[in-house]
Amino acid sequence: MQRSPVGDVRAGSGIVTQAAARDNRWRADARLRYDACGMSAQVKGIVLASRKHFVAARFGDDALEKIIATLPPADRDVVAGNVLPSGWVSMDTAMRFDAAIVAVMGGAAESALRDLGRASAQENLERFQHAFVQGKTPMTFLEQTPAIYRMYYASGSREFVATGERSARLETRDAEGVTEADCETIMGWHECALEHVGAKNIRITHPTCRARGGATCVYELAWD
Repeated sequence: MQRSPVGDVRAGSGIVTQAAARDNRWRADARLRYDACGMSAQVKGIVLASRKHFVAARFGDDALEKIIATLPPADRDVVAGNVLPSGWVSMDTAMRFDAAIVAVMGGAAESALRDLGRASAQENLERFQHAFVQGKTPMTFLEQTPAIYRMYYASGSREFVATGERSARLETRDAEGVTEADCETIMGWHECALEHVGAKNIRITHPTCRARGGATCVYELAWD
């Protein structure tokens, strides 16, 4: 696979110029939430490990090293070290790593973060969490949403409600350190996961987001 040069990330028909304003908003949002997010907020190491693998595979090892070098020393030691998928890492560190990826990659962050979420699902569901998709339909897979959420996050919860034969709503409550960047990876993760259980023409929207002032994060899913 040909690796894209850092700073020239393309999506769809060309460079996504509208992503620049969104990138700035995401970075500002993340910086504000670093201060508000205490050390009790944690995320599974598998999230950080998947992001490292994605950056190295898509942009190259040099790009990963460049991104890590922009982190504060304490975060740099964690991200550059051996991240255990089954361990826990600070949500602060994960958020700063996300912000660093966006800052160094430049434009088209929305597309890149969706792809990051897809890559995370591809790796984790094939290597560590195959039981979640084995023999499942889209609905029986989504019924596992609360358990899947607990595999990744130490606080909050995510609920599943079927809204039709081929549609559902996911709602995340009481999560700590929510950012629009992380929500993009969540949508990408579910796109890929639903493909693993036979869903076609998947559509996911995010009408309500805590990072945009909502009380919860709501995801509407539909498929053929």
